[in-house]
Amino acid sequence: MSSARFIKHVGRGAFGRVDLVELTSVDGSLQRAARKTQPNKGPVCARHFAQEVRGMRLASAGSPFALHVLGSIEGPDSLELFTEYVPGGSLGDQLDLAASENPQSTKRPHLLLPLDQLRKIAFCTLHALPFGVLGDGSQPPQRAG
Repeated sequence: MSSARFIKHVGRGAFGRVDLVELTSVDGSLQRAARKTQPNKGPVCARHFAQEVRGMRLASAGSPFALHVLGSIEGPDSLELFTEYVPGGSLGDQLDLAASENPQSTKRPHLLLPLDQLRKIAFCTLHALPFGVLGDGSQPPQRAG
C-alpha cells in the first residue's frame, strides 16, 4: 500500500481527499484503487478511522454493492484507506443526473436498489449515503469484481 502510484485526484470531502492510485501486488500485477487520505489528529481520530475501516469490511461482506477495503495505513501524520475503485462516480452523482433527466426516467428505480440492499443488512454509517456507493453509469451501481 505504501508504494501506491498516484494517478489523479478524484475529490475532496469534509475530512480529507480521495485519489485514484495504482497498487502493485506481490505477484507484480497492477490494481487501481481509491485512496482516502485524512490527517491523523490523535487517538480519537485514529479510533474513528479504525471503526470506519471495520464497518466497511463488514458491509462489503454482506452486500454486493459495498466497496471492498483493500487495506489501510495508520501513520503518525495521516490515515489512508484503500478501497476498490469503480469509475463513473457515485450513486449520488447518478441520482442527480437521473433527477435532471426526464422525470419518467426508468433509471431512477434501479439506482435505489443498492441502498435497499445496504438497508437490508443494517449498514448504518454516514458512508451509506448515495455519494458513498460507486458505479460506472452504464448499469445500476454495484461492487466491482
